[in-house]
Amino acid sequence: EVMPDLYFYRDPEEIEKEEQA
Repeated sequence: EVMPDLYFYRDPEEIEKEEQA
């Protein structure tokens, strides 16, 4: 399972980049 903590720990900008990737 994917750890939600990892996503929250990262900056919102990085999350956006991952979503676009």
